Amino acid sequence: MSKATIDLAKLLSLPIAYKATVSWDGSQVAFFWNVSGRMEIHVAQLPYGEPHNLSQGRLPRSLRTTVVW
Repeated sequence: MSKATIDLAKLLSLPIAYKATVSWDGSQVAFFWNVSGRMEIHVAQLPYGEPHNLSQGRLPRSLRTTVVW
């Protein structure tokens, strides 16, 4: 059985979602996501909606808060 290797640079470049918050009625989720290379606020309809960007690059690089509905 051969071992698979993962390139560390590729692994570290994968987008990551942070601090997901579900809306009060449970119909949407908001989260921070770095898919563009910069942390942005995204919102998606639950259960299977496509995420859309709300912040357009206007967030600080270091997050110290969560989304509040």
